[in-house]
Amino acid sequence: MNRQQADAIIDRMQETYATLDAALRTALAVSEEAEGQDATDRIYGRGPRHLAPFRYLSASRTFAKLRRDMATKVFREVCELVGEALAVGNAPLEIDESGALKERWLGADELRNDFGPRTVFDDLWRESAPGAQANGLRQVADAVVRAFGLDHRGDVRRVGASVVLEVRMYLCSIAKKYGQRNEYTSDQPIRDGALALAGVFAAMAPGQADDLTDFVRKMPGKFEPGHRPLYAIKTSYGDVTLSTFNEKAEFRIPAAAAEAINLFVAEHRGEANRSAA
Repeated sequence: MNRQQADAIIDRMQETYATLDAALRTALAVSEEAEGQDATDRIYGRGPRHLAPFRYLSASRTFAKLRRDMATKVFREVCELVGEALAVGNAPLEIDESGALKERWLGADELRNDFGPRTVFDDLWRESAPGAQANGLRQVADAVVRAFGLDHRGDVRRVGASVVLEVRMYLCSIAKKYGQRNEYTSDQPIRDGALALAGVFAAMAPGQADDLTDFVRKMPGKFEPGHRPLYAIKTSYGDVTLSTFNEKAEFRIPAAAAEAINLFVAEHRGEANRSAA
């Protein structure tokens, strides 16, 4: 996605938001007016009669919450759009990690008068675009280190001409007990590892279509233990093989690719991480 495509989406989102927000503002104003009146009393005649049915609905809290919830979802979606438009390789830029931008737009109890998809998008773009390349590359490097626990793991294992990167897996005890089969409690570590590798490969060789990226796009709905190897994925550096075991999964990466990843991580995360891969 590029800036032009993101702008087109934001313009349509702004139209929808404006329509819904106007309706909620009107409903909120009516409910607040009704709730601000004295209780309608036929004997004493207090309060406008036309507001009588709405006096005890306590609707203002509901409409205020709806506006706030909608704004929160808008902010999240706009962050994702900006991140996709500023992606490095195939890895979207993660926006607003510190929370400062979110605090700016959603920190107060009441929404800012200028809140909307377009103003939020333009603000996030101004803040994020200048450092997008450097921050994106750092995030790609961080994702590799995080996915494979390289910050707190010792020397990686080598098998032949490949370097082995492992992810920790856990078996589902319930499935084993009742189904007499092994399956993972969650296969998300495998998915995170594949995503991290696809991201770093794309960042190291921009514009080059590796099968690893296609594998990530078409990943199976479920990974199961006991397949060695499960996949052999072609890349510009050679085949990356994925094998699954009961308590781990292994990505075997050609040594040249591992060295390139090591240099990439060292460059974009600093000297302290030079031994990561």
